[in-house]
Amino acid sequence: MAIKILHTADVHIGAKLTFLGERAEEQRKQINATFSATCALGAKQKADLLLIAGDLFDSPYPSAANVLFVQDCLQKLNARGIYVVIIPGNHDLLEAGSIFARDSFRQSDKLKIFKSGEIEAWSIPALDLVVYGRATLQRKSKSSPLAGLKLQHTAKFHVGVFHGSVELLPEVDNLPVKKEEIAASGLSYLALGDWHSTLDVSQGKTKAFYSGAPELVATTQFGAGNAVMVELGEKGCSADKVAVGKRKAVKLEVDLAKFKDTASLSSELNKRSDADTFLSITLNGNRQLESDFDVSSLQEFLSQHNFFVHITDNSQLALQDKDLKAFPPETVIGRFILNLQKRKGKDPSENAIIDEAIQLGVKLLRDED
Repeated sequence: MAIKILHTADVHIGAKLTFLGERAEEQRKQINATFSATCALGAKQKADLLLIAGDLFDSPYPSAANVLFVQDCLQKLNARGIYVVIIPGNHDLLEAGSIFARDSFRQSDKLKIFKSGEIEAWSIPALDLVVYGRATLQRKSKSSPLAGLKLQHTAKFHVGVFHGSVELLPEVDNLPVKKEEIAASGLSYLALGDWHSTLDVSQGKTKAFYSGAPELVATTQFGAGNAVMVELGEKGCSADKVAVGKRKAVKLEVDLAKFKDTASLSSELNKRSDADTFLSITLNGNRQLESDFDVSSLQEFLSQHNFFVHITDNSQLALQDKDLKAFPPETVIGRFILNLQKRKGKDPSENAIIDEAIQLGVKLLRDED
């Protein structure tokens, strides 16, 4: 008999999302809607088990309304015979008075919340499966959540659900998990939370995945918006990401040297616009003094066509000699240019640094004006 498992994590229900300003509440509602849709997907796909690998809530103390919302979603799954496992993550961590330390969820034979802070094993005889998990007790920790994992029982399938950072990731500064731990775990499948993009971190014979956040809670979640559908059977384990989120994050790198003005740039960028896009733009390259690029106007224009826009301006003025001479020596900018040019000598590398300093300094002084 094949077992179907739906894996999600990092939902962050109740996230403040202050960077979104007046649109924060709209995205909070979407996060809830996407979690509801994820649960509905489990029912539609006739999953046997839903794994929530931490940070279901954004805080250990969610609102009563959000708790009732989650209770309703999970009770509907249990009523369909679907088992549910939850571990507290480092945002909704287990601490005195927190949501998972209280009896806020109706306990049943189909709902398990790991609460001890030690690795626990929950046997589900009907599925011939054991789930191993550990509640997160601290927001920051240098200890691996998999430390001390030992398989128990004589079940056919062994599944883990943990919250931490695998060392394969770019930044491993919290709840570190070594890839050797994954390979040696003996698990049929390891469901991970903490990384907000869907990612395959399988090692050895152990299939391991981050499901990623099902809905965007930050501008840099370029691989978010998915859950993972897992199937365990005689032929082993298969895992496939399934799109569940509504909004997506898009990153664009723009060379300003290719555009003559703000109008031409905004026209090109608008081709990538979408009402459900978090658009992150980085402006690079050199721009001419007369090009008159206006980042504020670009931001305002694109914000009308995207859900959220963030622009980082790393461009520099490409000032030629004629441009520099346009600033009289009696002005602040003119005096700045002359003072740096006098420092040039015979070292080409030092002169290049001085030229770069002139470009940056003129840009900053003009912006200040």
